[in-house]
Amino acid sequence: MNLRKLQLQIYRALIFGPATWYIFFKGHYYPDNFYETWQPISFYHLLSGPWSQNFLDGLRYLWFIFCQFTFISLYPRFYKERYYRLLSVTATLLAILFLGHDYNFGTIYHGTHLYVAVCLLLSLAPKNRKNRDSPYDWHIPLIKSFISFMLFSAGLQKIFKGGVDWFTTDALFIKMALLPAHPPLASLLLEAPLWVHQLLGFIILIGVQLSAPLALISPVTGLFYFILWSLFHIGASLIFSVGTSFYSQIFCYFIFLSPALFIHQKRTIQRNIS
Repeated sequence: MNLRKLQLQIYRALIFGPATWYIFFKGHYYPDNFYETWQPISFYHLLSGPWSQNFLDGLRYLWFIFCQFTFISLYPRFYKERYYRLLSVTATLLAILFLGHDYNFGTIYHGTHLYVAVCLLLSLAPKNRKNRDSPYDWHIPLIKSFISFMLFSAGLQKIFKGGVDWFTTDALFIKMALLPAHPPLASLLLEAPLWVHQLLGFIILIGVQLSAPLALISPVTGLFYFILWSLFHIGASLIFSVGTSFYSQIFCYFIFLSPALFIHQKRTIQRNIS
């Protein structure tokens, strides 16, 4: 069994299936008057906007439909790489147009950017012509490296902007105190000593972000960071009340769950039983 090929097909199905379903049905909820100021970025400068709701709804359904065709094309009975490529590229371009529209109003929310980037890599990354048996296996380390670098660069940005203030001052406490409303967990943390906020800041900056490349070392470290990053997003949602739309990133982190890890565990248990 080619575990990497199996992992890649499962991951493709996860991104164009459940991850897409989550984003499609979850939707996004922005503050009042969010759509009042059109400030186009990137290629959106070439397009007139903002787009009408009817046009956006049409894009939304087209994106979802092509994602479902892509998902179905991965079923072993139907699977042909060229069909998958054609459908996934179309689905990705529609995702860029639809999901990128909300990035043109002055405030960027960390919701679906990682999902779109992963779709781009899954649909456009070329094959390895030297490996005829599994020419697309290299997409797995490519996506892992991209996600790790993204989180690492987020930590570097914090360092460049504020040095070590994130975990040596009351920066995190102030961020919580300035929230317009305080969820129960945030209220509890506001009553905690300063060192608790500094410890959380250290975990976020060093553990979650700057040490992210360690997830590439082995399947075990990949599993550890998958759990750590998932808990980070869930915790941020509970503390800062930012909603759950960016949980789509957790789907992207599933690339770090290697089938080899679970097969090894199963064999170990079978040996112990016997």
